[in-house]
Amino acid sequence: MNAISARERSDASPERTVNREPVTFAARSKSRMPSAGPSSKWGFGAKSKRAGSPQLFRTTFPVSSSPSGTLSSGTFGRVCSIAKNSPSISSSRFSPAETSPPRARARSISAVASSFAFFFRPTSAESVFRSAFSASTDVRSLRRSASSSPHRARAPASYVRFRRRCGRSAKRVRRKSRASMGGGFYGAPIIGRMERLPVGVVVVNWNGGSLLDACLDALAKEPASRVLVVDNGSDAEELRRLSARPGVFVLPLGANRGFASAANGGAIDARLKALPYLAFVNNDAVLEPGYLAACIGALEADAGLAAVQGVILDGEGRLADGLGIAWNRRLEAVQLGHGEPPPAADAPVFPVPGVSGTAPVFRRRAFEEAGGFAGSFFAWYEDADLALRLLRSGARFACVPAARARHAGSATGRRIPERKWRLLLANRLRTLRRNLSAGARLSAFLAHPVPLPALRDAVRELGAGRALRTLASATAAVTRRSAEDRAARDGPPLLRSLPR
Repeated sequence: MNAISARERSDASPERTVNREPVTFAARSKSRMPSAGPSSKWGFGAKSKRAGSPQLFRTTFPVSSSPSGTLSSGTFGRVCSIAKNSPSISSSRFSPAETSPPRARARSISAVASSFAFFFRPTSAESVFRSAFSASTDVRSLRRSASSSPHRARAPASYVRFRRRCGRSAKRVRRKSRASMGGGFYGAPIIGRMERLPVGVVVVNWNGGSLLDACLDALAKEPASRVLVVDNGSDAEELRRLSARPGVFVLPLGANRGFASAANGGAIDARLKALPYLAFVNNDAVLEPGYLAACIGALEADAGLAAVQGVILDGEGRLADGLGIAWNRRLEAVQLGHGEPPPAADAPVFPVPGVSGTAPVFRRRAFEEAGGFAGSFFAWYEDADLALRLLRSGARFACVPAARARHAGSATGRRIPERKWRLLLANRLRTLRRNLSAGARLSAFLAHPVPLPALRDAVRELGAGRALRTLASATAAVTRRSAEDRAARDGPPLLRSLPR
């Protein structure tokens, strides 16, 4: 049974209860009011709004739903008696054996350990120790309950030494903790004081060499929270250079899985999962300072935007390489504004039919709800397919003229020309089949089954024989993926026409 002191047995009202508002976590008060009764103390609590009771009353945090007035597992699992008609004030009773110095010391250590598990973002080590002590192991209540015991409960020697040391270094500890955690006791942000943008950058690489170095050097000047390079089986020397670069995380895949699958793998990587925005940057693109900030600012200003991109310039930075994705009359996905003078940097944000995969910034939620890029596309048209799937869900896209980047242009595709043309021809047909209604698909395939300008360019680069073999291989690939494309048509309504 719980032992009660003689002084408390003689009291007419053994417990002082106060009806007050629900418990709230407040900062510790260092003022001790003259009217503070035996239940007031230094610690966390709820401020009473009753007249004449401005002080902070002691508050514990019960974890049991047992009826008031019964023994229950209360604060941090400690057995306590909850007074009737006072659900937020607990009265603790300890036996003499429990309040002996070894037992009291053990209870204090247990309380500190439990408090560290509960209060997981401390402002400083001193505040955690003090809050743990005040929340569940009040030294003064231990002394009162042990007045009839031959062993008088004392504060643990470790706590006394800790307080003495904190008296000399508390300010230094608190300053270091706030600088590293962003300040605040609860819910300290992952990135201190928003010095970093809440965006994770994914760079898909396959033996990028000097182009990749230029891309990462530019990203080092951007305040992104994470930069992750997903490597598609590059040479060992390039992997060594990447691992030696500070501030860059590397996800080696060991084989060339294509842009689409590698980008999806980077998007779901645990190191980027908590960030609300995703940016994909080609390894041959160089962002100018402020690119990510301008894009995120546009997304924050318009909640209906699923993704944005900046003005992508050519390698020399004079003409526009692309302002977004558009569709020509032959039903090909093309770069909007390609080869034209770029808009002014102070021009307003304007809508576009889609964003290209060169340097887009997505809302993570929109990207994940759409299913990300189609991994079976490998590369080429994966951005156009994702844009159409998002359009089917009612999403919108925009170009941000204030964000600028330079793009070398298909540096990877020039190393695998035959595979590039096979994927271009096959993925175009698959994109139309996956996102257009039956009537729109029929008219598209009858009017332009194969874009003649694209086939002419393939013949120029590959030769007639290789170009025909590539066309036959593309047709076979479209046939093999028919079941997957039929499944992709499920969900949001299909488009009756392509955006222009």
